[in-house]
Amino acid sequence: SCYVTGVQTCALPIYKTFLMLFPDFVSEYNKLFPEDKQVELDEENALTLELRIFALIRLGITNSEKVSQFLNLSVNTIYAYKTRIKAKSLVPKEEFEYYIMRIKRAYN
Repeated sequence: SCYVTGVQTCALPIYKTFLMLFPDFVSEYNKLFPEDKQVELDEENALTLELRIFALIRLGITNSEKVSQFLNLSVNTIYAYKTRIKAKSLVPKEEFEYYIMRIKRAYN
C-alpha cells in the first residue's frame, strides 16, 4: 500500500528527485515570503504539503485538479492552500506562480 497513516508514501521518492533537480527550491521559495512566514522541510527532510503543491506547479502541473489527484486531496483543499499561501507572499498573488516557475533547476 502507498498509504501509511494517511501519508502517500509512494510519492516520496519523487520529491527527493525533485530536490535533486531543484536543490535551491526551498530557499528560493522562501525568498517570496517575509521571514516569519518561511517554511522548512519536515522532520524527515521531505517537502511539506505546501511545498509539494508548488513543487508540482514548478514541474508544470499547474491544473489544480491534476495537483489534487496527485496529492489525493480535494480540489477545494488545493485552492484553499494556494490562496492562503499567495496571501502571505511578498509578491502580488497574480504573479506568484510566475515566480515559482522562475526557480532554476540544477544542471549537472
